[in-house]
Amino acid sequence: MADNKYESLKIENIVATGVIADSIDLMEVSKKVKNCELNTKRFPGAVYRIEKPKIASLIFSSGKVVLTSIRDKQALIDGLNIILKSLKSAGVKIHKEPKIVALLFASGKIILTGGKNLEDIKKGLDFLEQKLESIM
Repeated sequence: MADNKYESLKIENIVATGVIADSIDLMEVSKKVKNCELNTKRFPGAVYRIEKPKIASLIFSSGKVVLTSIRDKQALIDGLNIILKSLKSAGVKIHKEPKIVALLFASGKIILTGGKNLEDIKKGLDFLEQKLESIM
């Protein structure tokens, strides 16, 4: 009986957010990307709509994006790939890597901050290792 109350539940709208670039020139993006609208009198970001999967993305000059109207995980993956490809083609320098800050000490110890999970820290450590190898 208790499970019956959940039978009618279904996902209607997933919202995903993240920072994909250090900054985005919204005027340039809105000129170069089809279905991307910029009206700063009404809203401080650009609105980019894609049809398949049907997703609306809000793009801000700070590099932050918000994706709405997502129905499932696959739609998120597919839609994000389309959006990133469109923004790259418009000249946006996408980073999608975690912003990790590394503190290096003369003792050889390293402190890595800014990661949200162990995978972020591992990526940051790998990146740091590459950079150090290139200067040594």
